[in-house]
Amino acid sequence: MPKGNESTEAKIVLVTNQKGGSGKTTTAVNLASGLHERGETVCLVDADPQNSVVSWFAAGEGQIPFSYANFAGAGKGIQNEIRKLVDKYSYIVIDGRPQLGIDIALLLIISDLVVLPLKPSVMDFHATEPLIREIEKAQTLNEQLKFTLMINQLMGAQRLLARACESAIRERGYPLMKTRIAYRECYPQAYAFGNTVFDNKDRAFKQAATEVRELTDEAISILQ
Repeated sequence: MPKGNESTEAKIVLVTNQKGGSGKTTTAVNLASGLHERGETVCLVDADPQNSVVSWFAAGEGQIPFSYANFAGAGKGIQNEIRKLVDKYSYIVIDGRPQLGIDIALLLIISDLVVLPLKPSVMDFHATEPLIREIEKAQTLNEQLKFTLMINQLMGAQRLLARACESAIRERGYPLMKTRIAYRECYPQAYAFGNTVFDNKDRAFKQAATEVRELTDEAISILQ
């Protein structure tokens, strides 16, 4: 079913990567948090059987100030479940399962944007290309669908690796976010505490919050 284009419908952002360890759940939570901070109504959908989003919310016992839904077991009905939400929120952010398959294919058909976080490694980028090809196929059915890669978990010593990865992405002509997300201990700490980077005023969390705002602003810009 093609995605509707009514202005009152939520924008749907799918965060996924079949390459393990890319930080997709953290990226999804960060993006949803950034959108909420901007005053948007947000629902974070857990579509990953590992249920990391569900665990994140459970750890905080209600600390996270926006909604979530667990559709990891919805199977082929996941489109219908998400469509029930589109008139209730301004944004729906989906944490997709980390593998190719029918679930991801169905989500691509209803999404507006796919964000592909990856570590600063050419190897990780090459491992992501099969998913990019699936996205390009989906764009023939969903003309509104956009995608972008994002360098994630960047450490200070990896600047050369990051530049090599970015060069490989540009050589393929794929879109790449200007925003880079650094590896910071505060991201897994937020998971452990069941909150977001906006809920702690320590310096490291403030730096992370600045990154998340940049990520959010850029995602919104791509969607416009």
